[in-house]
Amino acid sequence: MMRKLVGCREVHEVEQHVCVNDCCKFNKLKPNQYRGALRQKCPVCKELRFNTKMTARGDRILPRKVYYDFGLEKVIREKFFTDPAWCAARGKGRDTPGDYYTSKEAKRLHEAAPGADLNCPYTSVWHLGLDFCQWFKSKVHSTGFLTLRCGDLPHQDRSKLRFTRILAIIPGPSEPKNLDPYLQDTLAAFNKFSPGNGGLKDVQQHLVVDGELQVQKVDHKILLGGVYGDSPGIKKLARWLSHSAYLGCGYCWLKGTYSAGAVRFMGYLHPVDTRLGQPALCGDEAIILNHDDHVARAQLVQQQAMEASDVGCHGMSIVIQELSYTSYPDTFVVPVPHAGMLGCCKDFWSYVLRPTSGPTSHQFVVSSEARRVLAQRAAHIVPGAELHQLP
Repeated sequence: MMRKLVGCREVHEVEQHVCVNDCCKFNKLKPNQYRGALRQKCPVCKELRFNTKMTARGDRILPRKVYYDFGLEKVIREKFFTDPAWCAARGKGRDTPGDYYTSKEAKRLHEAAPGADLNCPYTSVWHLGLDFCQWFKSKVHSTGFLTLRCGDLPHQDRSKLRFTRILAIIPGPSEPKNLDPYLQDTLAAFNKFSPGNGGLKDVQQHLVVDGELQVQKVDHKILLGGVYGDSPGIKKLARWLSHSAYLGCGYCWLKGTYSAGAVRFMGYLHPVDTRLGQPALCGDEAIILNHDDHVARAQLVQQQAMEASDVGCHGMSIVIQELSYTSYPDTFVVPVPHAGMLGCCKDFWSYVLRPTSGPTSHQFVVSSEARRVLAQRAAHIVPGAELHQLP
């Protein structure tokens, strides 16, 4: 089944071995080399790489834990640049107001990435995505998918499923404790093919010109512009605490409040406790962590100077370690449905509930009668840590 799913002649072509405890990724071996590495162990936890299974034909050597990595270079060359519709859309809409390429983050990336020139038509920003699904009936969120999409497309095309490709499959049957081994090769490829290192050479770009398919060779330079996922996925990649922890918001120092049997993030109406010791409202600038704050707290944990539960993270993200131009607040993107607990809902309501008269009035301001209805309905709502947890 896996051979048919991944579209390769032999699964071992894309199969990678990791420690059963997710400590490390092992070196690539061919099946006929397994016996010679039978006693190989993880350098961290000392667990064996292989198991031996007895069959009617004798013993069979099997890796204890695997995932399937299709390779960043291969996916870009063979899955994106061979699609004429994708090639035609790439680079369009860069000057559109609200597009990524007109944003402050694009300007920051342009200045931070060595050798980067986002105005170059052959340099594109790419986005990684991560999500876990329920592949096995007995396990929730058992199988992970690392995906890739290009940020150099018009906004109406960027998120289309047909322009998204799978980079890696983490088959489970449970979520990894540590995602670093699974991202190691992908991030190394982002470095190898970055603008400062010359990019991908002689990529065959397929375009339809005057009704005929033409293949052009181009040099393509890549940058990681963002990492997308739901809250649990982002927290694993950034190495922040779980969303059910008291310091579960990776972006600020707001503390969760235990209410109705769970940790929930309040602070929309009244100030609540923060890690800084001074109460604040959700979204207040004073409690938002900048990149240096993130790095400093991660280093404290890695140096064992403080516990993860005291600072809100488990250490430095491999994304930040491997790509010097990335930034905690800018690279790890907040999904819209999950942004409610990070102050965005408060900003929205502050906007529409402004005074109904005076110089700050606007056509989108809610009327007095509508405010009364909202207040009545709000009395029946209990805020949750996640939208789907609302009773």
